[in-house]
Amino acid sequence: MNFSRLMKFVPWLVLAADLLGTYGLKQWAVQSAHKDLGIKFEKQATELVRQLEQRLDVQMLVLRGTSGLISSSVHVTPEEFHDYIASLKLQKTNPGVLGIGFALALPTKHGEQGLRFWLRNTNKRDAIFTKYFGNQQSALLYVEPHSERLQSVIGHDMYADPERRAAMDLARDLQQSTMTGKIQLLGDMGGTKASTIS
Repeated sequence: MNFSRLMKFVPWLVLAADLLGTYGLKQWAVQSAHKDLGIKFEKQATELVRQLEQRLDVQMLVLRGTSGLISSSVHVTPEEFHDYIASLKLQKTNPGVLGIGFALALPTKHGEQGLRFWLRNTNKRDAIFTKYFGNQQSALLYVEPHSERLQSVIGHDMYADPERRAAMDLARDLQQSTMTGKIQLLGDMGGTKASTIS
């Protein structure tokens, strides 16, 4: 009689064992999937960081090259600046770069004389002089690629924005390119973007 009673529980025991086994397999599959997803996410995040770092490195190299152009000459003409930036083929090689400009810090002691020197071959000279005489401490002299919206920012006082001023001062003091946080783009480009300054 004991044996027949035990036999009644065998199907229930088998069912319980199957349920426990199935639950265990499910837990193992979930943990394995989570681990696989974690590994996949980590790989994708690492690749994204690598791509961002590579893009920033390229932008810094572009700025260093532009800085080298400016510092290698007593006076870089607007045409020389245009030709150099055009030779970089930024739209093809680095489409995220919206423009490259050169701003001159204007020491108050030599401001007008220094500005006249840099602007002697610039067709925007009068507009910049009109903007300069006041409390302006810098002037954006050249911006490429040549477009109406970018040319509208010629003469802008880069020191008027605390983020740009801090980045320009740091770049000057360290003699290397620096990056601002997100800033409002000049002209009618709209939006905010992180920007590099050299």
